[in-house]
Amino acid sequence: MLSSYGASGLPSWHVNPFGVGNTSILPWISNELKATVVTVDMRINFVEITSSGRGSALFSSDANVSAKPMLSLYGSRYEAIFSDSPPGAAGGLFILDRDEPIVVSGDFGAIKKGASSTRKIGANRSSKSGYTMVANPKKFKAMSLKAIQASNAAFVGFANDNKP
Repeated sequence: MLSSYGASGLPSWHVNPFGVGNTSILPWISNELKATVVTVDMRINFVEITSSGRGSALFSSDANVSAKPMLSLYGSRYEAIFSDSPPGAAGGLFILDRDEPIVVSGDFGAIKKGASSTRKIGANRSSKSGYTMVANPKKFKAMSLKAIQASNAAFVGFANDNKP
């Protein structure tokens, strides 16, 4: 699920993290506000999935997949853009790509096993199980905020260490 949040009092634009969107408007926003615009892309994962075996009933006689609640922020990207003459921009004043996840420990929900089904493919049998994540919204929000604050602190430190 993708969500966008705008700063209070400022217009909000959705920027697609896959590169399709209206990011071309950012130099004009920078010029209008006489400020650097920082775009942030964050993804929060709330389930850790593990597997054993080869992962496909077509090539293996067994594979097990399990899931457990685990909140982690991963793949966050911060990019600072400044322009005093749009459409040009001194893009990438500060770019921070975070590859290692920020894992926040704590209990915020449980994985419930749902319906399962079994089918035969050739000599092998394949079974599928459904899972549902049942989360406590207040706990999930508090833990997500911790991960976002840690990521923001890393960006501010990076920007301070690399400012012109």
